[in-house]
Parts: sequence; C-alpha cells; structure tokens
Amino acid sequence: MNKNKPQLPSPEVIQRTVENWQEVCRKLDALNELLDRANSAFEEYILSNPTTAYRLRGVKPKPPKTLN
Repeated sequence: MNKNKPQLPSPEVIQRTVENWQEVCRKLDALNELLDRANSAFEEYILSNPTTAYRLRGVKPKPPKTLN
C-alpha cells in the first residue's frame, strides 16, 4: 500500500472550508464597496475644485451652472 496517497477530507471539513471562504469573500466584497465609495468621494472633491482638477487630472473645469 502507498502510505503517501492523499486522502479526501471529510464532508464536514469541506463544508467548514466552504463557509470560511464564503465569509472571506463577503468581507472582501464589503471592503471593495467601501473603497469604491471613498474613491468616488475623493474624485467628487477633486473635480469640485477647478484648479485642483486641472493640476491633478488635467480636466478642464466645468462652466458654472446658470439658471434659465
């Protein structure tokens, strides 16, 4: 017999591993969402100041809104 032959883990171990990875994925998704929100907030802040937008991104400032 070959003693080095790997054995499959029990179904309970597999289930716990799957649950652990699902939790890790949920946490990473939440962190990605948080980073997306922070990125959007910083981008909005940068673009709200025409001088900063021009210096940092080379974006031309938007003309001010007028009431029609």
